[in-house]
Amino acid sequence: MGTTVKKHEIAMLHGSIWNKLPLFALPVAATAILEQLFHASDVAIVGNFTGDARTVAVAAVGANGPIIGLIVNLFIGIALGANVVIANAIGCRDDNAVKRAVHTAIVFAVCGGAAVALLAVLGPFDVLRSASSLHVIIALAAAMMTGGVLDLIFWVLDPFGWKNEG
Repeated sequence: MGTTVKKHEIAMLHGSIWNKLPLFALPVAATAILEQLFHASDVAIVGNFTGDARTVAVAAVGANGPIIGLIVNLFIGIALGANVVIANAIGCRDDNAVKRAVHTAIVFAVCGGAAVALLAVLGPFDVLRSASSLHVIIALAAAMMTGGVLDLIFWVLDPFGWKNEG
């Protein structure tokens, strides 16, 4: 026996936008909240389990917070812009433009993620120095940044909201 799965779709093109906009914007706000919770959990774990180097370790996590936040928010903004372009093409019923926009967004996300990951692997000291990090914590913060950004190529695709429609 086959079961049918009811999909929930938001028809943004029809009716009032004001009751649909919160459903579209809440996941973006939730992303920022989860990012802050992730950063807070990093500080809590590092602060509790690093022993004598507790102050330096927490400072290293704190030095990476704004940089990682900037990268995440940059890609969220790019993803929202790509969604606007794709929605415009859908509204114009231009399937070719939709296909081009989606493929361009995917290529940009992968290439941008690779570029930022490469920068974090090859030059974390320069990035941290430009953010005015203390000399004492730069080595530890660079190691944390490198480890935290290596998976960037994969998680930059997440804000685009692509999923398997199977």
